[in-house]
Amino acid sequence: MPVSPLNDEEPLSLSPYKKNHMLKKSANYGLNMTPETIETYISKKSELHQTRLQELLTILRESAPNAEESLKWNKPALSYQTILFIFSAHKHHISLHPTPAAVTAFSADLSEYKTSQNTIQFPLNTPIPKALVMKIAQYRVKQVVEHHALWK
Repeated sequence: MPVSPLNDEEPLSLSPYKKNHMLKKSANYGLNMTPETIETYISKKSELHQTRLQELLTILRESAPNAEESLKWNKPALSYQTILFIFSAHKHHISLHPTPAAVTAFSADLSEYKTSQNTIQFPLNTPIPKALVMKIAQYRVKQVVEHHALWK
């Protein structure tokens, strides 16, 4: 149990929700509660999630070969001057977060996918649409390189 930052001998009281959340995270990632690399993030997922995440990562790497890979908010991210995209695994889908401008620019192409202002959800039971993701990723890279677009 974590200890209070004010007194290292006194246990920190946690709500049942927070205890359950910490137990789930530690079960997913071992003693190190958060992944340190994109590869670690992917390796902790189910086989199907790993397949889809690798498909997406391969496309994003092809679109932005000089991008820096890291984790932002515990999610895989590729950055070049700013964050280009973040992606993540969920129970029934893989999410790609390419910025609102990118989602808007391709809204007609994305009509068969669930989207929000900054997110595209690809169903887990179908392959990642390579040509579409490539177009979106290349658009985002161009916006950053040529127009100095920011993350939000």
